Amino acid sequence: MNSRFTKVLPLSIICGSIFFSPLFADESTDSTDNTDTTTAPSTMMQQITPPAGFASMPGVGFSITADFIYWEARQANLDFAQSGSTNLENNPGQGQVYYPSFKYKPGFKVGAAVDVGHDNWDLSSEYTWLNGSGGKSSTNSTYSATTLTPTRTIYNSSTNYETTHRLIEADGNWNFHYNLINLVLGRDYYISQHLTLRPYFGLAGAWNNQSTLVHYTLSKEDGTGRFISQSYGQRYWGVGFDTGLNTSWCFDDNWSIYGDFCFMNLWSRYKDTSKQTAYAQTDLVVDYTNPTVDYNTQAVQYGIQNVIDIQMGLRWGMRFDDNNMGISFQAGWDQQVWINQSQNATGASNLSLQGLDIKARFDF
Repeated sequence: MNSRFTKVLPLSIICGSIFFSPLFADESTDSTDNTDTTTAPSTMMQQITPPAGFASMPGVGFSITADFIYWEARQANLDFAQSGSTNLENNPGQGQVYYPSFKYKPGFKVGAAVDVGHDNWDLSSEYTWLNGSGGKSSTNSTYSATTLTPTRTIYNSSTNYETTHRLIEADGNWNFHYNLINLVLGRDYYISQHLTLRPYFGLAGAWNNQSTLVHYTLSKEDGTGRFISQSYGQRYWGVGFDTGLNTSWCFDDNWSIYGDFCFMNLWSRYKDTSKQTAYAQTDLVVDYTNPTVDYNTQAVQYGIQNVIDIQMGLRWGMRFDDNNMGISFQAGWDQQVWINQSQNATGASNLSLQGLDIKARFDF
């Protein structure tokens, strides 16, 4: 028995070592491979996406920007009158629809960015201001020749104006005040020798107000009638996510074309007000002493506001002081669409902003 055990034991040890040795060898190899692959992705990423922008420069850790903007703001569905109505005996010619005028107005942006010291990430913030981007337009005619009709409903005091009154004057005025602030984290890097990308993600907050004032002069054949004043307003604020991509297509060390895309998704509050006041008038002279308020309402709604912003232009920049400082200038065109921004009684409609954007930037 003992002799058999003595013979079997060495054989069992030999067979076990042959069987288990590959397993331990694989485990040892995997451990070594894991150690190698732990550093490989970091090295590869540094090679594939080398850092770009102000945060990649030695000694450069801050950046400030200032923009001059010259934008037009345009709100849809603001028509207030139309001509070409068949309310007269003769057949009218082709008419037109009247809107408040939309004008380009100056504004500004100011911003700052800082290198956060991690993988070329930067934290940046920007504030945009635009004021009074709107205007007034009017139309009038004589009582005997007018083909004007209002495109907004006139209530109560002049309910039967279609048969008893004619619209001889109408005007519409629109004003807009715009504020936007962004706070985002991004990384600027090369994906080829002459192309850089900067994806970013962060937060945005906006608050803007718009108001519309419409006047109608309704007259009878004897010269008496009603002067109708309608006002519509919206106070808006929203806060939410901001994400996008900045691109720079470089010709050389100084000149490039930039193209930027931004999408914002904001939880929003819309407070809408509307009011109609009627005044007696005779021979186009309005008696403001005894107004009649036909309605005065407000509504508050909450929802998601989506915003799309696209920019493109030409940029020039240079580095100096051994690359410790930099400066750049750019000029381009900016377009924004606030989807269904207006939520008043005339229905939801888009707000659009577009115009020139001239930026100066200083890195230090």
